[in-house]
Amino acid sequence: MVNPGEMHDGMPLGAGPREWRMLYFDPAVATDLVEAEGATGIEVMRPAVSDRVLAARFVALFGNVIDKSPDPLLLEENLLRLIMRLSRYYCLRPPPGRERSAPVKKALARLEYITA
Repeated sequence: MVNPGEMHDGMPLGAGPREWRMLYFDPAVATDLVEAEGATGIEVMRPAVSDRVLAARFVALFGNVIDKSPDPLLLEENLLRLIMRLSRYYCLRPPPGRERSAPVKKALARLEYITA
């Protein structure tokens, strides 16, 4: 993961080839989603992670984005799930005691019900 404006070399690791799958999020859109939860100063703190849940959410969203006729609701759901996982575990956290917004509480409750 790379923050807006950060340089990266894109060089392969080791002798083998390297494959890239990228999604670019407009920083203002991503920030607006996360700041609705009370977080400020959003910055990816751990650019290289090993997270099966995050990887699965990326694959699901990436598949929706490249699909020739994506389902807008599924696309939005997968985007929200990925950004919330990313912000929760790899970005600066909201101040302690800050309450989540009502729409996000409702979305998280539905997602927990679906994955249970």
